[in-house]
Amino acid sequence: MSEQWIGLRLDAIDTLFFRDGRPFDASNRVVGGLPNPQTLAGALRTTLLGASKFFKDNPNANLRTILEKGDKAITEAKFRGPFLALVKRDNQNTEKEVIPLLEPPAILGIDKEKTSSEEKNFVRRIPTTKPLPGWNDPDGLLPLIWKDKKAPDPKGKLPLFTLQGIKKLLNEGTIDPNQTIDRGSLTSNDTRTGIQIDSESLATKEGGIYGIRLLSLNPKIKDSQDKNWAGYSVCLYAEMLPGAGGTFDCKSALNGTPIPFGGEGRCVVAHVVDAQDWPLPKENETPPARSLWYLATPTFLPFSERSKRPLPRGVKAAISG
Repeated sequence: MSEQWIGLRLDAIDTLFFRDGRPFDASNRVVGGLPNPQTLAGALRTTLLGASKFFKDNPNANLRTILEKGDKAITEAKFRGPFLALVKRDNQNTEKEVIPLLEPPAILGIDKEKTSSEEKNFVRRIPTTKPLPGWNDPDGLLPLIWKDKKAPDPKGKLPLFTLQGIKKLLNEGTIDPNQTIDRGSLTSNDTRTGIQIDSESLATKEGGIYGIRLLSLNPKIKDSQDKNWAGYSVCLYAEMLPGAGGTFDCKSALNGTPIPFGGEGRCVVAHVVDAQDWPLPKENETPPARSLWYLATPTFLPFSERSKRPLPRGVKAAISG
């Protein structure tokens, strides 16, 4: 099996619910935000193990059994995402393009005095070699300070960037406002109130009223919401790399398959699409003396010998918020 990343468009067929870390009791409203990578990995692995008839052959399987007997294409698979994404379709409702949306880097902020959507609306951090009180980094990292000493608006929410917009920002240092989109155009919240039923009396339990906030992906962006992206639909995008040495056809098993994802019996439908062209280091290129890294998803990093903290090779700048 060729080791190629599989792109996955995840279309929600209902509202979604991914719990935050707050306790679920009558005194709190439980807020559902975006899913984390562990949720995605668990949902896809479970679906693939079921499709491979693993649970039918191993009805009492525990984690050790799964790791020992499961197909390596599934048990050793790697994942990226999920990301909010835009989908462009033609008049026959056929998907033509999937555009993943990424969080803006922490070097950006919103100008307090500007409200337009132009590039001058953004302020950014820049590295400085000037001595700062208390800054003495053992790895030689440089602090990043706000350009022109202009602190951003703490209440200003940055838009999301398309992958193309992030590439342009990292490679050219410029911001293309046409490659950004306001978060409010993508999702909305569906607030529900529920009651807890007493298992013995089958009546409402006293004080057993609770609230939850569900996530709803915008089925189509309107011209009034964002002219640049009007007509696009919102979905989730993820990628999977099947483990080496496995034989199970993950690509066929996932394409068009409903996947439990979003809590309380909700599902998304997975569709296989082309994987994105993520920027990669050039082969045989010596890393620059100083560089700034953007991490789109969590990753494992080697530890510095001096500070005993994660530090990718060549990184010589740091965010101190």
